[in-house]
Amino acid sequence: MNYRIIIIIFVLFSFISIAMILHTKTIQQDAVISSGLQSAKLYSNAISTFRTIYTSEVITIASKNGLSITHGHNNNDAIPLPATLTIMLGNKIGESGVGEKVGLYSPYPFPWREKTGGLRDEFSKKAWAHFSKNKTDPYYAIITENNNKFLRYATADTMRESCITCHNSHADSPKTDWKLGDVRGILDVTIPLDNILTNTEYDLTFTIVIYVVLAILGVLGIIFMMSKHKYEADELEDAVKMRTNELEQERLKAIEANNSKTEFLSRMSHELRTPMNAVLGFTQLMQLDAKSETEKMYCDEITHAGDHLLELINEVLDLAKIESGNLDISLKPVNLDNIIGEALRLLTSLSEDKGVYINEYITTELYVCADKIRLKQVLLNLISNAIKYNKKNGSVKVNVTPKEHGIIRINIADTGLGLNKNQLRDLFKPFNRLGAEHSGIDGVGIGLTISKKFIEAMNGEIGVISAPNEGSTFWVELKSTEK
Repeated sequence: MNYRIIIIIFVLFSFISIAMILHTKTIQQDAVISSGLQSAKLYSNAISTFRTIYTSEVITIASKNGLSITHGHNNNDAIPLPATLTIMLGNKIGESGVGEKVGLYSPYPFPWREKTGGLRDEFSKKAWAHFSKNKTDPYYAIITENNNKFLRYATADTMRESCITCHNSHADSPKTDWKLGDVRGILDVTIPLDNILTNTEYDLTFTIVIYVVLAILGVLGIIFMMSKHKYEADELEDAVKMRTNELEQERLKAIEANNSKTEFLSRMSHELRTPMNAVLGFTQLMQLDAKSETEKMYCDEITHAGDHLLELINEVLDLAKIESGNLDISLKPVNLDNIIGEALRLLTSLSEDKGVYINEYITTELYVCADKIRLKQVLLNLISNAIKYNKKNGSVKVNVTPKEHGIIRINIADTGLGLNKNQLRDLFKPFNRLGAEHSGIDGVGIGLTISKKFIEAMNGEIGVISAPNEGSTFWVELKSTEK
């Protein structure tokens, strides 16, 4: 077992567990703050609602019945102002010992509140700056006092219509240009967070324990799976090695058999070509001494069959060289006009015998990088095929066109029957004549295979464009070069 991987997995799980714990801690803190904000908002709304009801219900009735309304609250014949009563209520809440506090203050305090009112700390100043720009959104902050955390939640106390006249006309008013909706003070609610943190601490601890247990179980599970996988991998590796050895033995046997076949073909081709050349030579001598047309016809048949067999022997020899990797290719600049002209001249008699017209070739003075002998062999094969498999009174056209990236294309087009999709798929397979076995046309089906190998050995490409009843255009692409 790879212990390094186990250590990496353990460290990875540890990091994940720590990240999950920290994330859970963050969620806990967010939950605490959210809970504190909810409580503060409820306090603030309750105080504001109480003040509104007191103003609309109590103050209005008291004024009609001649009761005095003042900031003092020790006079039995008077009732306190709404702001005074709100401050008194906040003081009572603060004295309850629970920890919540409620305050109402303004940067414009009346003279009797100058000692207790006003913006007296950093939070109240920041809250006033906030409400000076945005009076609709509350302002809050987390503060620490005596190692205890608190949430201070402030809302804007805006000027009400029922209060404008009094504030603007009172002799002791610090500001006399109040308008409806102006921010005149701050309602400040303080909520202790330690109690909420204590209540959530147990849940956090339980969650962390679950994370740790899951992490340990995960690591143990992975170790178990790795052990099982290692055992299965070792078994599979042994089976693969055994099968690989078997395949290697089979491959060596196949190579040996292929080498034997190639050597046999090469030797047989050489052994057959020597007597075949002798047969053709004696046949030519017999043609010279032939005294009747019948004897000449017999000699022509022998010559034709001998040429066909000699061509087959040469093709088999070329195929053997290709398969054995002993094909010699010498890449040099080749003049296309010259080599195409030579091929066309050699095939003139064949085209006349078949009644196929060869269109005039237009010279281009272009050169390609190729093996002259092999390229000539390919052109002879393609042009002869275009002649042999053409229609009566058909035509063959050979042209050369330059393409992008320094490529030269040689096109051999005929007006034959064309090829269907199945024939195109098997076109370059050896010994496949695509149904022409009984057509009476000479061939064994390896000429195109050899041509393809030759062109690929010259770093080129060969292909065909064809459709039934539309003829075929074989093309060869090679790299252009200078003279």
